[in-house]
Amino acid sequence: MPKHSYKGEAALLLTALIWGSGFICVDYALQCGFPPGLLNTIRFLLGAAVLLLIINRKMKHISFAEIKTGFIAGSFYFLGFLFQTLGLQTIEVSSNALLTATNLLMVPFIARLFFKEKISIRVYIAVFACFLGIAVLNWSNGGIHFRTGDLLTLICAFAFACHIAYLGNNTDGKNTFHLTFLQLLTVGVLSSVYFLLFETGQTHQIQWGNGMLALVYLALFPSALCLFLQTYGQRRTPTAKSAILLSFESLFGAAFSVFLGLEPFTTRLLLGGSVIFLSVLWLEWSNSKKQKNGVLTP
Repeated sequence: MPKHSYKGEAALLLTALIWGSGFICVDYALQCGFPPGLLNTIRFLLGAAVLLLIINRKMKHISFAEIKTGFIAGSFYFLGFLFQTLGLQTIEVSSNALLTATNLLMVPFIARLFFKEKISIRVYIAVFACFLGIAVLNWSNGGIHFRTGDLLTLICAFAFACHIAYLGNNTDGKNTFHLTFLQLLTVGVLSSVYFLLFETGQTHQIQWGNGMLALVYLALFPSALCLFLQTYGQRRTPTAKSAILLSFESLFGAAFSVFLGLEPFTTRLLLGGSVIFLSVLWLEWSNSKKQKNGVLTP
């Protein structure tokens, strides 16, 4: 059990805050004409390069098992960020952030399917409440209007859930820094392949000067800096509580969007977002009473 520390909790909350700001920067980069594959290529390869420069002394003697785990986990991470970015092209930042948070509700079902872990009744209750929140979030003009971006973001959440479930059963005896670097590198490389296959004709519209500022921020802060904040915080905070604090990412993402005037504050956003967020928070808080160990995404 990690030693309790308010400094650790503050570091995790700051991590969630910076991650929340990442939604705004991704949205801005998309508006500057960066296609999703190229955006993630630059973001994650630059983040991996910065991480390698900072912790190069810890990058020695990477094992084959770490490479395998890093590649598989990084592949899930790649799919998560790809579909999240694709979804953000057509829906609001707040909806994208809140729907992404549903990945925490999917993890128990994936763990049950592949790793035979039991599912408690509170999981079913939380999932039901979450989907009520999604319905409210997508209610307009007298009915539910489920957009393509919503579906893409839910696929993103599923990929992130697979990532968490996989890491939860494959990290024993492996170096955290090695796995983090390998995942960043995997996302960057796979994103470059996606870009070369599907997006090479979309570069003429890019506003490089403005967009690169957002990408540099994404690489240095939500990617590289947050790794160190999260590592520092998790060493001093019980993992289940860490999950609760990091789940505030979705709330911060929605709040940034409203406060910066990117979208209006509506009753639908308040009610739907509150139900989704509280269902995640309640489930993780319930888990914190029973779990002593766990795994989070870097």
